[in-house]
Amino acid sequence: MCQEKLVQEAVDTLLDNGIRGQPIKDGHNKVYMSFSDVIEGKEGRFWETLLGKRVDYSGRSVIVVGPSLSLHRCRLPREIAIELFQTFVIHGLIRQHLASRSKTLLIDLYGASSIN
Repeated sequence: MCQEKLVQEAVDTLLDNGIRGQPIKDGHNKVYMSFSDVIEGKEGRFWETLLGKRVDYSGRSVIVVGPSLSLHRCRLPREIAIELFQTFVIHGLIRQHLASRSKTLLIDLYGASSIN
C-alpha cells in the first residue's frame, strides 16, 4: 500500500471508524473509537454537554389540534402555565405593590402545604 493510501485510511479511521467496511481494532480486538463515535448518540459529547442538561423552566405535554385556536396560538394546561410564568407574574405583582413578598404570594397561589 502506498503512503497516501495509508494516511487516508488513518484519517478515515480517526474521523469515522468503520466507514470503509470493517472497523479497525487494537491488539486486544477492541474497536477504536472515532471522532464521530465520541460526538454522536446519547452518550456523545453534544448530548452530554448541550442537550442533556436539566433546565429550570420547561414543560411536557401532548400536542393536539385545537379547532378554536388560530395557527399562531397555543393553549397550555393551567398547571404548566403557572409553573412556567410564575417568576414573571410574582415580580410584576411585587413591582406594582399588589403583593409584598413572593413567599406570601406563592402560599396564596399554591396553598400552604406545597411551599417549603
